[in-house]
Order: sequence, then C-alpha cells, then structure tokens
Amino acid sequence: MSQLLLGATIILLVLVGIISADIMGFAFWKGNQFPVEGRTVLLTGSSQGMGSEIARLLSARGANLILVARTAKNLETALAHAKSHAKNPAAQRFTYIAADVTSETENARILKEATAWNNGRMPEIVWCIAGSSVPGLFIETSTETLRRQMELNYFASAYMAHKTLQAWFYPEVPYKSQEKSSAPEPPRKFIMTSSALAFMNIAGYSAYSPAKAAIRSLADGLRSEVQLYNAARRSKTGTTGTTPAPFDVDIHVVFPGSILSPGFENENKTKHPVSFELESSDPKQTELEAATAAIKGLEGGDFMTPTNCHMTHPRTPSTARASIHYAVFRLILRNMSSHISNPSSRVELVEDVKRIVLGYLSLYTDLQALCLTSKSWNRIATEYLYRKVVLEARAHDGQLALFRQCVDSGARRHLVHTRSLSLLNLLPWEFGFVSSADRPMDEATRNTLMSGILQDIPSNKLREFRYVAWNYDGMYPSLVSLLKEHQQSIDSLHVLRGDSRKLISPKTRRVTVAFRGQNDQTHKFVQFALALPTLDSLSILFLEGWTLEVHRYWGDGDNISAFGDRKIVARTLMLDGCMPDTFDAALPYVFDLSRVTKLALSGCKLDLLRHLSSSCELRNLTDFEIRTPEHFDETAGENARALFLNNQSLQHLRLHINGLHSVSLDPQDIADDTPYDTPDAIPYLWPLHPRLKTLSLLDLYREGDNEHFPFIVEPELQQICSHFSALEQLGLCFYDFDIPRSEAEKRFSYVIKILEPIERLKNLKILHLYQDRVRTVRPPTPHVHICEIHQEFATRFFQWAHHRCPLLEVLIWGTYEENLNQEAWQVTEDAKQGRDTSDCGVDRAPQQCFVKKLVELEGGTSQIAGASRVTRSRIRDDFPELQILSYETSRHIETRLADEA
Repeated sequence: MSQLLLGATIILLVLVGIISADIMGFAFWKGNQFPVEGRTVLLTGSSQGMGSEIARLLSARGANLILVARTAKNLETALAHAKSHAKNPAAQRFTYIAADVTSETENARILKEATAWNNGRMPEIVWCIAGSSVPGLFIETSTETLRRQMELNYFASAYMAHKTLQAWFYPEVPYKSQEKSSAPEPPRKFIMTSSALAFMNIAGYSAYSPAKAAIRSLADGLRSEVQLYNAARRSKTGTTGTTPAPFDVDIHVVFPGSILSPGFENENKTKHPVSFELESSDPKQTELEAATAAIKGLEGGDFMTPTNCHMTHPRTPSTARASIHYAVFRLILRNMSSHISNPSSRVELVEDVKRIVLGYLSLYTDLQALCLTSKSWNRIATEYLYRKVVLEARAHDGQLALFRQCVDSGARRHLVHTRSLSLLNLLPWEFGFVSSADRPMDEATRNTLMSGILQDIPSNKLREFRYVAWNYDGMYPSLVSLLKEHQQSIDSLHVLRGDSRKLISPKTRRVTVAFRGQNDQTHKFVQFALALPTLDSLSILFLEGWTLEVHRYWGDGDNISAFGDRKIVARTLMLDGCMPDTFDAALPYVFDLSRVTKLALSGCKLDLLRHLSSSCELRNLTDFEIRTPEHFDETAGENARALFLNNQSLQHLRLHINGLHSVSLDPQDIADDTPYDTPDAIPYLWPLHPRLKTLSLLDLYREGDNEHFPFIVEPELQQICSHFSALEQLGLCFYDFDIPRSEAEKRFSYVIKILEPIERLKNLKILHLYQDRVRTVRPPTPHVHICEIHQEFATRFFQWAHHRCPLLEVLIWGTYEENLNQEAWQVTEDAKQGRDTSDCGVDRAPQQCFVKKLVELEGGTSQIAGASRVTRSRIRDDFPELQILSYETSRHIETRLADEA
C-alpha cells in the first residue's frame, strides 16, 4: 500500500508541474459565487481602464451600478458604456459619484450618497479599483510622490473598507432580531485590487509596490476578522446585546499584472529602462481581458485572483505566478520527500491545497486511483469523482449496470456530492455502421436502473441533467416525475428525447430540447415556448424534416399571435434543423430577437438570412454561426451583408456553408462603375472589418477529385488580412490533395505560401486549418508517422510566424470528427475483402493541437523551442477566450452534448 501511495504522490507532483490555471483559487464548488443580478455594486476607480470594463461586465450580468472616480466627465462616458451593455435596461439603475477616494471624509460621503440612492440600503458589493503607479528609482522619487502613492493605492481602500464594514456590521439603525429559522441574506462582498507586484517587487516600483503589498496584507487580516462577525449570527449565546448582521461578509483581493490602459501609458512616461527590461517577458492584458479574469475568479469563489493566468503556457512566467507556484511545489515536495525518508513523519497537505490539485484532474481514472490508493486523499477525491456523473445507458453490460452495483455496494453515500448527471444512449458508430458486438439493454431494465439512480441522489442536489439519445427512446414519464419532484434545483436541462416541459421552472437558465414530427413542431412547440422563463441559453433541434401541415400551421397568424408579449427570451439561441419558410418568417414573432447576442443556425435554409436581416429587433449580435449544406450564392451574400450591417457589435463569425467559394470576398471584383462606398458594393464580410475578432470560413462542398482548389484564393486572403486587422481567431480550409502528407518539405512550402498574408494579423492568437481526417490518395503513400510530421510542421510554422504574428500561440491542424468519405470507406472495405487497392490508398490524420513553446535568451530576446502537442481540453482550459475550437463542422448536437458531459 505504501508503494501505491508513493506512486499516487509522484503522479500528483507531475500534475502540479503542469497546472495551468489559477493556483490561488481555493473555491472548490462549481456554482457562481459572485451573483450580481439585481444587486447594487459600488466601484471606485471605474471611469477608465479595467474599472470601466468591470462596470460593463457587471452591467451585462444585471447589476445596479454606482461608479466612483475624480472626474465627472470621464464618469459620464463610463456610465454610458456600462448602460449600453445592460442585461435588463428597464430594470437596472445606474449613477455616479465624483469624489477623491484618498480622503477619509469623502469615503464617508460616497457611502452616504450611495445608500440614499439605493433606497436606504448599503450596496451589497463594494469593489475598490482606484489606483495608479508612478514608476521610478526610489532615491530619485520625491517623498511627496511616495506619500501620494500610499494614499491612493492603500489608504483609499483602507478608508473604504473601514467605512463599509462598519456600515454592514453596525448600521445607524440596528438590525432587528430574526427567527432562527430565517434564511440568511446573500453574503456581502468587499473586494480590493492589489497587484502582481505585491508578491515580488522589482526595481522601479518601490513607491507603488509597498502599498499594494499592504493591500494584500490587509485583505489577509480582514478575511480572518470578518469571521468573528459572521460567527456571531450563528452563536447560540448572544452576549453582546447587539443584533448581528443577517448576512456574512466575504473579503476578496484581485492581483492584476500589466494592463494595456491609459494608466499603463502614463506609467511608461516615467518608467526606468531597467523596469522595461525586467517586465519585458510578462504578458500584457487588455482592459477587458483583465476584467474578465477578475470576475471569473470571483465567480469561482477565489479569495485571491491573479488576472494573468499564464504559468502553464510554455514561456517565461511573471514573477508573481512563479512565486505562487514555487510555494505549492515546495509544499508537495516536502510531503513526498518526508514520506520517502520516514513514512510515519509524512507532512499532510492541507485540504485547500488538495482541492487546488484536484481542480486540475479531468480524467476519472486519475481520481479513481487516488480513491483506491490513498486514505488521506480518498474523501476529497471521492467528492470530486461523484460531482459529475456521466453514464453510457445503452449497452446491456455497460456503465449504467456497473454504477448500480457500485451504489448498492456502499457508494450511495457519495451521491450527496453529485451536481451533474448525464445519461447517454448513443450508438457506437464506425464509418456509419454499428458494431455487431453491441448488445443494447432492454427499455424496461434501462428505465428501472435510471429510476433507481435518480431516487438515490438526495433531493435538490442536481444543477444539470442531460438525456442524450440517437434513437426514439424518450425519457419515461416516471423519470420526468422523479426529476420534477426531487430535483427542483436543476437550472441546466438538456433532454433530446421525451417531453421535458414539466421540468421547466423559474430557475431554469439553460435548455436543449428536440421537436420531432408534426405535433411536436406545432402545438407542443408553442406550449413549451410559453412555459419558458428568461434563459441564458436555448438550443432547439427540429428532427426528421417537416410536413405540409407544419407549413400551414406557422403560416396561420392566429397561431403566431398566441405568443403576443410572451416571446421566447434567450441571450444565446441555437436552431438546428430545417423548418418551413413560414416558420422562418415567424421567428421575429416567436423570439425576442432584441435580446439575442449569440445566434447559431445549423441545417437551415439560407433564405432564413433574409428574414433575419429584415428584422428591426435583431441588432445586438456579438456572435453568429451558420452551418448548412445549402448553396451560397449572390442573394445569400446580399442577405448576409444586410444582417452584418444591422449588427455592428458582431465580433465572432463562423460560416460553414456549401459553395462559399462562389461569392467573391475581394473588393477588387466589384464592377468598376459601382461606387465602393455604397453598402451594396462591398463584399458581404466587409461591414464587419473594423471589429471582427473571430472568423471561421469553411466551404462544405469538397467531394470529388475535381475539386482540388483552395476555398480562399490568394487575393481574397490578402484582402481579409489587410482589412480585418482585429482578428484574433482564424479558421480556414485549403486543399492539398496533390501533396501527400509524407512529403513534409513540399507540403510546408505549399502551406506557408498560402498563409503568407496572415503576417498582417498582428493580433492573431489561434489559427485553425480545417483538413479532413480521411482522404484517398493516388498512388498510395508509404506508411508515415503523421503525428510526428505535423509536429515538425507546427514547429517550423511557429518559427516562421513568431516575429510576424507575435501573439499567435495555438495551431490546430485537422478536424475532430471523422468525415464520412464514401470513396475512402470503399477502399477500406475492398482491402478488408482482399480486393486489389494498389492504385489507391486511404490517408488518415487525427486532429492535432499545438502550442508555441518559447525560450528566453540573453538580451531579452526569445526563440521558438518547438511546438507542444496538447489535448483539446488543455486548449479550452489554458485559452478560455479562444472558442473557435468548440465550433467544428460535422459535429452534430448529440455529439457536442456528449462531449460536454
């Protein structure tokens, strides 16, 4: 057992060595620990920079905002910026207070005015962001600057903390006693903003960093002190004579790094050359990136949140992240070395550190190993193991039956930790055929087993439920009843077979549902739609086509009028499947398109673009995706152009359509006598060129040996790269059938020649090259190690692109799903049957993901050390802002839902 324990500890050491996210996140629950909708948030230092973007993001989450800064003019601009992103414009409230936060009396005034504006209630959340740096060598900095730096970067937050905590714990009007059974109010949040330099200072920041280190120390102290007041409410003796606050108070602190903001530009005016050199390798963030990272940490419940989480990227880390990593490494090394030398004297890892490590284990097998080999890790690892239960529910001797045995053998007590349950009734496809070894479970047995598992999960523990199936098997009514009666806590519901309408509740926020057949696509759809609350996300599948009766139903105005002012409201909307044009025309009457910011269409008619572009409500899209086998022509291009002209906030676009190559993207192809400055004269993409960040273009028509052309020809790619300078994510497909994958040098030269224009995209972060996994080649190529060839290609590509596109860190080669190439399948079958296949071979290449690996050289320069091959999940974890990988052509909704489980 000691050897097994030692092995498990070594595995943990290796895992910690590749930890890629925020090591300081001590929260282990998955739910949102920073809900702001309907709550009032006071933000100091919110007129520009990260503070302004935080205001924008909180507004988009439904918060009421009080912005505080010195300059009223800047506050007016920031307030308008935040208002424009409000989640509920009619309900949310906004104001600002111009004040000097370095003054103790001004902080008192701020809270007094904020409370009066908030109908006599103190804001529930107070976030101190105000701060600035005046870099310079210490002895060359005036004592006046030293004092002002401490006042703004420390005392401003300390004053606000003092006044806020007094108002929360000891208000002017004392709290009234509450019944012991009364539910506490949501916790109040006091958030301070420190700096990465609080962990380790560098030359040139000696006036600034001590104040930020003091903020870090103050946060540590307050985090402990507020527990005294939080505990008072739970006390059974109550000897103080003062009624405690009916809520807890949480303390948080954020540690930004270098942010590309107006403040950063001012810093550079006085920054010493040595400071520039020392921080040259540190990653720079935009204001929005830093704000997003800060809020993400708070939503995860983190006490400390560094915004620059780049430690696991293969490059030199920032000093702050290095110091954090070193501390955890030292602790685990101490644990392992002590156990090796003297097992009885082993130093036990604290529970918080164990939770950090477990937060990065994504494989069930790793968690199972810890559960089986280590008593000290068993309890916590088991908790993580059972949080997300995914069961294959089709096979007779599959996971469903085995899980039932585990539960009956003593695992039932662990189901108290389960928050997500996924039941997958899918077919094991291989080239479109089902394996003969597959033995499905009969429906009665499956229903009995699933019902038993649902009965064993304690009430109101589930937050997410999935039932994904290929066939006609819907959820039994008994399963629906169990979920409705015992799991009213579910807010994410994904049911593709069966009537899930009864499971919809006011708490529901994310829904996936399928409608099959005439009755489903008419009456049941209306009944389901009218039962929906306001959603964050809604995905609808229309299966098996439509009938003439469906066409007539949606053409009847009386049926559409049933929605009235009860339209479907969802910020993210996905429609998968083809419906009649009468339904497409009815979309503006069925959905509140003014609330849709992300729209995905799959398998639809391209004429749907005409209805969408003519809608006076669809004006707020930031993300649009369409995938359809219909042929893209000039009319579709005109409708797409009109849609893009109407949605000037659109930043992410994916077009996977048959025949994209037939409509030019080159402005030079416009007729000479057509004025270029008229909307109808420009290519359909051009309305988006100033702000588009994601562009994924894939022409689905690529069958047959006569289609060996690149979708985007060189002039078009040059125009895109010249005009779409804001692009951060780019996905393209080009065909190289005539160049075998074994001919690495020729292939590299060919690809680079095509990709030369991307050197103009200085903001590019990820490039996805769509290539089929399976193709036929003539003559057959010799056996080659495709993965090694592609890794060599990725290394050479990064070497070529490093100085041309310095932010480009990720290369994806190929597609995730295996394409059903009929010719390739036939060649494979011929080979199995012993028929002659000497004139043709099948070339296979799995999708591969590569990350740029850098080494720092003397003099501050860097060079490419290679390309690290990583998993898709690693890309999603390390680069959460790069979402192009999540949108793959040929990935059906069932596959997506199963992958996400």
